[in-house]
Amino acid sequence: MLSVGFFIATVITIWISRWVYRWRNPKCNGVLPPGSMGFPIIGETFQIFAPSYSFDIPFINKKIQRYGPIFKTSFLGDPLIISADLEFNNHLLKQEGKQVEFWYMKSFNRVFFPQAGEARVQADETVHKYLRATTLNHFGVECIKESLIAYIERLADQTLSTCSKFDVVDANQAISNMAFSITSKLIVGKDSPTMESLMDKISKAIVGFTSFNISIPGSAFYKCLKDKAIIFAALVKIIRRRIALSEVGHEDLINDVIEDMSTRKFLTESFIPYFLFGTIFASFKSLAMTMTMVLKFLADNSAVLDELTAEHGAILKRRKDPDSALTWEEYKSMTLTLDVIDETVRLGGGILPGLFRRAMTDIHINGYTIPAGWTIMIDTNAHHLDEKIFENPCEFNPWRWKDIDKETALKSFMPFGRGSRQCTGSEYARAFMATFLHVLVTKYRWKKIQGGEVVRNFLLRFRNGFYIKVEEK
Repeated sequence: MLSVGFFIATVITIWISRWVYRWRNPKCNGVLPPGSMGFPIIGETFQIFAPSYSFDIPFINKKIQRYGPIFKTSFLGDPLIISADLEFNNHLLKQEGKQVEFWYMKSFNRVFFPQAGEARVQADETVHKYLRATTLNHFGVECIKESLIAYIERLADQTLSTCSKFDVVDANQAISNMAFSITSKLIVGKDSPTMESLMDKISKAIVGFTSFNISIPGSAFYKCLKDKAIIFAALVKIIRRRIALSEVGHEDLINDVIEDMSTRKFLTESFIPYFLFGTIFASFKSLAMTMTMVLKFLADNSAVLDELTAEHGAILKRRKDPDSALTWEEYKSMTLTLDVIDETVRLGGGILPGLFRRAMTDIHINGYTIPAGWTIMIDTNAHHLDEKIFENPCEFNPWRWKDIDKETALKSFMPFGRGSRQCTGSEYARAFMATFLHVLVTKYRWKKIQGGEVVRNFLLRFRNGFYIKVEEK
């Protein structure tokens, strides 16, 4: 009996040792970039998630110092290459559909594309072009010019007027409510109240794709999937009702998609909810966080706030009717305002610190090989905080953009991606924030009450919120 037990223990030990060895030494048709894979399954997830009270990720900085700008690691159970090499990253962004494809970690894909086929459909260039064009029909430049700026201005005034009735408000929550209201209106029109009632569940989806891809009752990922099921049930109900009643004439995104179902075979009842869910999620959470970051920086930099207020005051003075609505031309004239937005985004106003792609073929770089199927994180945060490009990179200084040449900015500043995969809502996001600021500084007074400490544990957030007091002028 003793010998049998010893034999079993030996076999288990050998199996575990081989498993650990294979985990730490993945197969590769060449030499993998340097780095470490951490413990099996867990990888180096906890090190990446370690909180930093600045805009960077210390774990990545230490790895770059030790291994160079391209290194391997494991995150949320997946092998991952992190690249802070500017030339290589710009190359990758030009290789969409050739060497790399749009991708996220498995946990994210399982939330947004639970079947491999759906993730593949989303990555398909023809499908992507359709989804991009359809989204731009409602969030693009023409819509911004024709109606969105005026709509954002009205809703910003309503939001701030409501805020002024309270002694203190959570700025991020108030802006999230406003952004979500606009997003749901553009996407599902008259059905927006249904989606607004689910806003909290949609917000929590972010917890899902930054947690381990293990659906165990009580886990963050399990809760996320449960919330997602409720959201999708509501979306499917809206879709089926509109199809059954042949409802047409709605000027919303869901109407466009349903009308195209007969000519676009990939637009199925199972696929459309994923498109709608992804669009809703992408168009309000990151935007609200960035807008709140703008307020935080302005509260901490009175000289910038004074000059920005003067810029918007000058816009009112140039008008024949000071009470007329904000125009596209006025929005594009907000030089400092747009620099404030760019500076906020540079410092990490978004949520994620990078862009994700997956290698479609083996990729060779500097004598190393990135295996096909591996996920690559293009570390945009590293470029935005590179002291060789931006002097005193962790300092909020919107005036720096006056001296940065366009070529440098184009090459190193990539918060919204690049090329065919550039975020379709980039201009909408800038117009939203500029319009909100216009209403805020021309009609209201505000001050910070408490909070505003930034913490990044892979995602960027406020440690204790950001609370302000708003008063009408």
